[in-house]
Amino acid sequence: MDLLARREHSRKELRDKLRRKGYENEVVTPVIEQLEKDGLLSDARFAEAYLAFRSRRGFGPRRLYQELEQRGIDSHIVTKALNEEPLNWLVLIEKVWQKRFGKLPSNLSEKAKQYSFLQYRGFDESLIKTLFAGLSATKEID
Repeated sequence: MDLLARREHSRKELRDKLRRKGYENEVVTPVIEQLEKDGLLSDARFAEAYLAFRSRRGFGPRRLYQELEQRGIDSHIVTKALNEEPLNWLVLIEKVWQKRFGKLPSNLSEKAKQYSFLQYRGFDESLIKTLFAGLSATKEID
């Protein structure tokens, strides 16, 4: 209960933490099942909280999807959470780009560096292209 009082956990995270503390699977499994039954442990709730936290840190949907799957969240729960979370990925990618670079690339090497950084952060190619198209259009108007 102490672990759950601090923050949401996925089933896998809680199982792993309890196993590291020396508890056997025969003890851990029924406890996790009871916590879920009581509504104190929920992979869906964990996914929502994780998405909110990590997106505020500037990570995109691809990276978040991968991170949640690594934490033992089923892909259908991850997809549902990503679709239900009221995030505007284009606004987020622009904030991330602005904070890191703040100016359009002047050559192909800089552009590749910016693309690579944004992809590493979890934004897909279509979002990156949309971002640069919008930035380029804004610059031409100025």
